[in-house]
Amino acid sequence: MVNPDKALPNSTEQGESFEDRVDILFEELELAIKWERPSILIAVYESEYLRNDVDKLLEEGLSKLGQKVFHFHIDEKLFDVPMILAQNPDHEGTVYFITGLKWGGGKGGFNAYRALNMRREFFVDNVMRMIFWLTKSEAANLPRHAPDFWAFRHRVVEFTDDVVVREKQTPESQLSWDGLKPSEILDDVDEKIALRETMLADLPDGIESQASRTDLLYMLASYYWAKGDYEKSLERLNKGISFAARMQDLVAEAQFWGGMGLVYHSQKDFARALPAYQKALERNTFNTYAWNNLAIAYIDQGNTSKGIQVCKKAIELNPKNPNAYRILGNTYRQLGQYEDAKECFQTASKLEPKAAPHWMSLGMIYHVQGRDKEALRAYLKASRLNPKDAAVWKNLGDVYLGLNRVKEAKQAYKKAMAINPDDPGIQSALVESERPSPSINPTKA
Repeated sequence: MVNPDKALPNSTEQGESFEDRVDILFEELELAIKWERPSILIAVYESEYLRNDVDKLLEEGLSKLGQKVFHFHIDEKLFDVPMILAQNPDHEGTVYFITGLKWGGGKGGFNAYRALNMRREFFVDNVMRMIFWLTKSEAANLPRHAPDFWAFRHRVVEFTDDVVVREKQTPESQLSWDGLKPSEILDDVDEKIALRETMLADLPDGIESQASRTDLLYMLASYYWAKGDYEKSLERLNKGISFAARMQDLVAEAQFWGGMGLVYHSQKDFARALPAYQKALERNTFNTYAWNNLAIAYIDQGNTSKGIQVCKKAIELNPKNPNAYRILGNTYRQLGQYEDAKECFQTASKLEPKAAPHWMSLGMIYHVQGRDKEALRAYLKASRLNPKDAAVWKNLGDVYLGLNRVKEAKQAYKKAMAINPDDPGIQSALVESERPSPSINPTKA
């Protein structure tokens, strides 16, 4: 990327989808494993959030091929990547994911680049297979400061353009029903539906029962949504809108329109979801749930700037809206704006200090920034608030390993394994943490 206005040589075309790009990396590695040849791949990325997703997809595929993934993060002490990784006795069964090239230290911060240039043959001689994850600046510096290594590369795949951003959907778990906690919707959903359908059938006709009827319809709509039965959810929402309008209850009507938007949103029907959210806000301007979900809809649709604008409007109307800060923080994280993301997650954690996701997100930002002691505190807080989240323990293990606290890293990985024993990323991390090789530090960026 010597010229930032041009694509990298041998790189992916900008029109290729996210899935196509992941497949290119996997197929290159699969062929290298099959033919027992080296493979030096370069993946250029903007979003740490997206890189983690690609890592997980690749790990799952490689695990099926009987391969371990070895995460290696470069720092000032561990900058000589070829020399360090060459000491691993199992190149045949290992694929290396390498990050942090700019943290190699030395004059100009280029020690790691120089080591790659000087010992590039190590990778070929040892038949090693690897992905170098590079930021745009690292990709620009690599051909300048390691031109001979650059010539050794086999393929460059870019995860930097708008196609990838558009396809990276915001997790549906961020969507929320007005006035309902996720646990109220997701737990024992079949029993809740049966009970409320019976209650609804037993209600007498008449004005006096309309308020109870609208409440039951709203709850049932949320339960059917949780089950993925969108048709029944929409049916209950339409009835609820009619009853709420008849009662001239704008607050309730806004809730039903917000639910309508959420169901369409879950079906990726943005042509109907966006107007539904707007109708909810027309009836109740201060409906923070509708504002939050509307922001997510714009982001999921690919209109990130509009999503950010809506988040800021939601915060303006309700500065104590932690979910708006969380959505905004996740958006900034996807864009690589880590300082902005950090401020959002810090605010969210202050407003809702007992919500583990805020602390988890804050820990991820600190870890990306190389601030592992602060990341450790955030992850420990998240683990106390939600000890059943395997991802928290996995990330905690990565940070412990980065701080060379190997014993505690193993304990964290084992806790993650106990919760999610089938996750190949956790399996690989635990295996590598138990490998008796003090000179290799397999941390995950």
